[in-house]
Amino acid sequence: MSKPVLAAIPLMLFLASVHAQLPDTLKPAEFSKPTICPTGYDFTNNACTLNETLVAALKDQECQRAGFKFESGKCSGKGATAPAPGCSTLSGYNSKVEDGACTYTRARPSSTPGQFVNDCLQILSPPAGSKLRQEGMYVVTAQEPQEGGDSLLTLAPGEIDYVPLHCKQLGGDLTQVLASQVSGAARRYGYTWGVLSMPYKWFPKQKAFVSGAPVGAYVGWRMAQAASGTTFAAAATLSSVKADAFETDADGKETITGSTEVAALSFALGVIWDITKDKQTTPFKAGVFIGQDLVNEAPGIRYPYNRKTYIAIQIGYNFTDN
Repeated sequence: MSKPVLAAIPLMLFLASVHAQLPDTLKPAEFSKPTICPTGYDFTNNACTLNETLVAALKDQECQRAGFKFESGKCSGKGATAPAPGCSTLSGYNSKVEDGACTYTRARPSSTPGQFVNDCLQILSPPAGSKLRQEGMYVVTAQEPQEGGDSLLTLAPGEIDYVPLHCKQLGGDLTQVLASQVSGAARRYGYTWGVLSMPYKWFPKQKAFVSGAPVGAYVGWRMAQAASGTTFAAAATLSSVKADAFETDADGKETITGSTEVAALSFALGVIWDITKDKQTTPFKAGVFIGQDLVNEAPGIRYPYNRKTYIAIQIGYNFTDN
């Protein structure tokens, strides 16, 4: 793989991860009123009215799918009960009428990360009826599971303390709010951890591209909008790498005689971006790391990239968003 292609991969991953996170529930003004009627009905005077001409024009299967009767070679709406108007279709959302207005709920809800305790939430849009301040910073002090996979969070006024890095609780009243009410409507800060792999490594100085399957763990500090965002992390992986086996003659000249597999411990620093945010899918991460492989070389064995700096593409799984 060429260097230009390698350089483009992190950019593509970044662009894929920073797209706008839409909330789980919408009440868009342009679709606020239920004005949609099913086949065979017209929307008039804020109600669905039977249109006999449209019904009569329906063919056999069309007539039955619309809920009418097809008799004597003709579709008839006689005796049919006019339904209430529905909402316009919005891609990716299910709709329902509440108090005469349309509410849209995401067909596949965005992630409501499972582990909030000790994280900071900066509220962008306070839930209706809550006492949370817009742009206010809060620490999650407790979390109780609720039906349907939601959680009840207890929030206390807080701030981010950078030395050492953590969320610090301040004095003030406690507030309880559902995680689903703040997911997608707050910036989230806190520690996160998970497992990862770095299948592709580029050693710039040696101009060498190496593929493999190192597996390890990472810990980092997550920031940005809840259910998405960026994590600055440190990682450690263990893998099996191919080293050169060589012999040395009496004059000190080395001759490579083959290759062998040796264990390599790797340490790296990098940035991880969220790629998958849907609640019903596995929390998936991708990022870029810079690090070094450490190999304990034995006599007659040499790993050509030992302690050489690499740039790696990373994929992983975040346990705190499970």
